Amino acid sequence: MNVATVVGTEFSGGVHPQGKKELTADSPIQSGPAVKRAVVMLSQHTGAICKPTVTEGTIVQAGQLIGDSDAFISAPVHSPIEGRVTEIALQSHPVLGRAPAVIIEPHALRPSGSFKQTPVSTTIPSTRYARQLGKQV
Repeated sequence: MNVATVVGTEFSGGVHPQGKKELTADSPIQSGPAVKRAVVMLSQHTGAICKPTVTEGTIVQAGQLIGDSDAFISAPVHSPIEGRVTEIALQSHPVLGRAPAVIIEPHALRPSGSFKQTPVSTTIPSTRYARQLGKQV
């Protein structure tokens, strides 16, 4: 028995649950708790698993390349935070069971609003990094 049978509707356009935005529409955006460590999987898609481009002890910046692959179907992996790579190890993965990951311990938190924008002139010009995943340029 499928879900469409249970709820008595057809699935032609997928599931469209109510947004319930009125519950939080007037609430201010709040910062979440500080991150104690970031575990960044080197397999985040159906393509090839990336090889780490950093080693334990490396200081990384947010947005810095930390994993890459030369495989036809692949996508580079970047650090979500700035900090120090404390370990590269196998971690639990929802599809593969276990897969390699880069574990990053963040630096001291920056004061709110101190994040810098990267000028367009310094962005990576490579079409490999600029393409949409799964779409060849």
